[in-house]
Amino acid sequence: MAPVLAFAADVAHGEEHASSGGLPQFDPTWFPSQIFWLAITFAAMYAFFHFVILPDLFAIKSQRQNKIDGDLKRAEEMQEEAATLRDACENELQSARTQAEGLIQGQETTAKKKLEESLASFRAKAEKQITDTEARVKQNQTKVMADVEQIAADIANEAAQKIIGQPTDRQKAHSIVQQLRQNQEAA
Repeated sequence: MAPVLAFAADVAHGEEHASSGGLPQFDPTWFPSQIFWLAITFAAMYAFFHFVILPDLFAIKSQRQNKIDGDLKRAEEMQEEAATLRDACENELQSARTQAEGLIQGQETTAKKKLEESLASFRAKAEKQITDTEARVKQNQTKVMADVEQIAADIANEAAQKIIGQPTDRQKAHSIVQQLRQNQEAA
């Protein structure tokens, strides 16, 4: 019965305070009970957080950190692989450039040789044609000059015959025309 009396006393005491219009939380007579329940609630919440919530949070944080570390490591590996591939591509590109330059130089050399051979062949043909043409021109010139000399000698012979009134030596007129031409060429 003692607990019932204590409760009744507390209720009666609470009615006094209720009638006074104050809050029971601020009544110093309730402080030990409030501190007790505060300690129990704190211990229960501490245990709940310590054994249930915090391990899960730490596990999640650890998993997240492991994933971040794994992703960073994988990113570094991929970056190294990309750098290796870039270097390999640059080496291949440089090699291709070198080969292309070699091929171009080879083709230029071949083309220059062919051009020089063609030019030499053309020059040889042209020089032969020029020599042949000059020989024909000289031959024709000699022939024409001989014909001109003959015509000049005939004209001179006939002119001399008409002027002198006597027949003249055709051979002598021809040698005079030849001598005049040689003198003219020498001068």
